[in-house]
Amino acid sequence: KKREISKYWDGTPQDVRDKWEPRLTWYNGVPVTTEKGNMHNPVHRIHELCRIEDFCAFKLDIDTPHVEYSLVKQLLENHGHLKEFFFEHHVHNPLMSEYWGRGVDMSLKDSYLLFTTLREKGLRAHPWV
Repeated sequence: KKREISKYWDGTPQDVRDKWEPRLTWYNGVPVTTEKGNMHNPVHRIHELCRIEDFCAFKLDIDTPHVEYSLVKQLLENHGHLKEFFFEHHVHNPLMSEYWGRGVDMSLKDSYLLFTTLREKGLRAHPWV
């Protein structure tokens, strides 16, 4: 769903907008792909743009578990110079099943293992629900 960029900044003080707007890449409704090397693959963009001296953070929350997990597997292979990763990992959870539906096929144990592995590879990875 496309949005007006002015709506994105509603309520933001002008000095904050002036500082951050030039640093923001506005995709506005362009779908994410898991195709390696594609400019609409966020992991590819991280590899392409994040340098060692940069502080790059990535929040993954597109509510499509098979797409999200494919991107996470790419980060497991190589997270490049990504420093922080935030991910709402959809797992079997009675408290969230109402929202996440039945297409979820991983457990909390799987999630702990995933985040532990990411951290062991040097990526500060953080879950949330």
